[in-house]
Amino acid sequence: MRQKWLNCKSYNYHEASESVTRTHVPLTQRKRIDHVGLVLYDANYQGIQFGQRLDTLDNLPLYEAGAATPAGTTWSEYDEPMIEAPGNWQTDARLCLLAQAPNPCTVGGVVVGLTTNEKS
Repeated sequence: MRQKWLNCKSYNYHEASESVTRTHVPLTQRKRIDHVGLVLYDANYQGIQFGQRLDTLDNLPLYEAGAATPAGTTWSEYDEPMIEAPGNWQTDARLCLLAQAPNPCTVGGVVVGLTTNEKS
């Protein structure tokens, strides 16, 4: 399931989505998004935020490959290892992405890492 909201007045783009790959995690089972993998194009080094809720989002890491990312960097392509994501245990675990003008960012793909609380 994929839901998108586009608010043209403030040039904000919000996307809440579940993994496209079927993991067969029951909807009512408690789970937590713990990692996110992003494939980005024409992306400012702080051009996108991510997390489970729009009020608790993280920015992209300020360090890549052990070195600080220079301010104002824009990657033509960004495909780095999965990043730890802020999140809580809940039955409705959704990934939220936020990209805001003037920082550019095109999302080419997203991988969501889930941890589930298995029923005993």
